[in-house]
Amino acid sequence: MRFVSPISAVCVLSVSAYFTQAHAQTHTFNISAHTFSDALAAFQKQSGLSVLANTEDTRHLSGPYVVSGKMSDVEALKQLVKKGSFTVHQSSPRTLVIEKAQLPKGHAKHVYAGGEEEIVATGRQTRSVMTVGGEQMQATMPGQNPLQALSILPGVTFTNVDPWGNNEQNSSIYVHGFSTTQLGYTLDGIPLGAGAYGNYNGLSPQRAAISEDISKVALSSGTGALGTASSSNLGGTIDFTTADPKKKAGATVKQIFGSYNTFRTFARVDTGNFGNNNSAYFAFSRQDARAWNLNGANRQGGYQVNAKFLHKGEKTKITAYFDWQNKSEPNTQGLSINSNDWLTDPTKQYTRGAFYPDLAAAMANYPSMSSKSKAPAAPNNQYYFSSAQRTDFLTYLKISHRFNSHLTWDNNLYFHYDDGAGVVATSIRTNAILTILGTYLDPSASKYIKNGQFTYSQKGIDPTVWNKTGGTGFATRTTEYTDYRGGLTSTFHYRVGHHNIETGIWYERNKRSRKALVCIVCYQHAYPLSNP
Repeated sequence: MRFVSPISAVCVLSVSAYFTQAHAQTHTFNISAHTFSDALAAFQKQSGLSVLANTEDTRHLSGPYVVSGKMSDVEALKQLVKKGSFTVHQSSPRTLVIEKAQLPKGHAKHVYAGGEEEIVATGRQTRSVMTVGGEQMQATMPGQNPLQALSILPGVTFTNVDPWGNNEQNSSIYVHGFSTTQLGYTLDGIPLGAGAYGNYNGLSPQRAAISEDISKVALSSGTGALGTASSSNLGGTIDFTTADPKKKAGATVKQIFGSYNTFRTFARVDTGNFGNNNSAYFAFSRQDARAWNLNGANRQGGYQVNAKFLHKGEKTKITAYFDWQNKSEPNTQGLSINSNDWLTDPTKQYTRGAFYPDLAAAMANYPSMSSKSKAPAAPNNQYYFSSAQRTDFLTYLKISHRFNSHLTWDNNLYFHYDDGAGVVATSIRTNAILTILGTYLDPSASKYIKNGQFTYSQKGIDPTVWNKTGGTGFATRTTEYTDYRGGLTSTFHYRVGHHNIETGIWYERNKRSRKALVCIVCYQHAYPLSNP
């Protein structure tokens, strides 16, 4: 999605924090659920707080779960877990934590030997699961990348150049030292791939679902479970769950305005229950802004549509989901300080990231100089234009059947199509791919090429190649992405006593292609690059 200014982002965060702290003490609760996960989701929605708990500890709790009346958030949560030995405490103004009241006997012991004390600790768990609710995500930053909300959890670090966290090229997440591509990502059990920029086997979570339609994000740290449909879950898994349709018909509209021409619109219509336990919703979002260090033509944002249908039968649950998104993001380079001028003129503290659509200004500055005179000190810290453009279609059909209280069968059929391009227009000196193209356009060009770049003589760059650019010294390169993938997951869940047994299969067919194209037809006017 598009950039929002740092100033507007801080304002949203500050206001959200104020209201959360002001109302995080006492609420009127009306919770009635048969499963602990449903009860916890209702608590988070009614309190506006996030709850951190190890699902391995709470999985043995049994319902029904009923909490009614006006009370403190801590007391309400204690009532939900009163059938187990747990403690509840508040770790931050917006976060409650559920922990076991005491360690099992023999969990840790002291052994005295040889006059020295040795502490031996043993454990049964290698993974812990923590959850951030959708209400908590939107309270922190409306419309933000769901991954960004995980930063409130211990051991998680998320960075991005966009305050909403949506710029994929400059996005990274670390979970206890494991980086982006070492984690597994799923949406309602659908594999999202490795999470990298230019994802070859999936798409980013913010492209798979509108932020407001995410009901919770669950982080499983440590080695990811084998049942997760992912081939990159060495350092843990992150599961995104979309919200179910509401039981009552209604509509929701949210509008955000900010500096740097920022606006974001979200609208959702719920049908409520109809027919035989059916419900559905349709959601739409549009976001538009510009990066604070780029001019108005370098805009970021796009459109996204979600739709979800749910049928809840007595023993069978059917879910159908659809997502479409079309966006463009300008890729901003790392900012560099102009050491000669910034002390006297703060406006010159940072080097400009892109000149588009002012080609004359671009030629008068770094890029054209690097193309026809001496080599620059930093060969690629500026460019004329750069943008990541993506279009995705994602859909799935999930059928879950409960044979009895012990045995459940889940089936998930999905399909994803991605069509994207990474566009960079800059000096021909900074495009190493022109090593090949230059030779193709001018067979004698090899004498001007050294170490993969054009070299210089008294006569300047290869005149044949230079003239092919219309005398600008610029070229446009695109990396084209296409991905068709579809598959299914089928899992049997069997529960007996305190044991849970799972067995299943995951099959995926992925047909992808990636190619780079170079066009050197930039003339002395603004090259017509536009959002998809």
